[in-house]
Amino acid sequence: MNSTNYLTEGHLFRGLIIISLPIIASNLLQSVLEVVDLYFMGRLGADAIAGVAMSTTIIFVLATFIVGLVTATTAFISRHYGAEEHDAVGLIVQHALYIGLTFSLAISVFGLFFSKDLLMLLEANERLPLSVLPIFQYFF
Repeated sequence: MNSTNYLTEGHLFRGLIIISLPIIASNLLQSVLEVVDLYFMGRLGADAIAGVAMSTTIIFVLATFIVGLVTATTAFISRHYGAEEHDAVGLIVQHALYIGLTFSLAISVFGLFFSKDLLMLLEANERLPLSVLPIFQYFF
């Protein structure tokens, strides 16, 4: 049986493009989502746009952590799957889910109690936090 691995054999550029296309598509769709959010929030006024812009900044920082976790998980799974250590793959997935759940709960609690403080950290003016806080909490 002839098995060909299209990602690791042949041209390196083609393999990199094939691997990176889902990531590029994901980032593109995320950008489109942000534009659509701003479009609909723009109908509510300037305060709503400010809330979306401020929450997007924080979401971008959190997404960086999540991408790092996913990348590390993928690397560990690939390593152990390639070494045919299938029991370790399940354990890695389990630990990644626990870390993700813990991170999600921590961020939720932090966002629930410190949303106004985060807005002040982003240097929102005195009038803005009270009008933006419900929108900010929706996105955060």
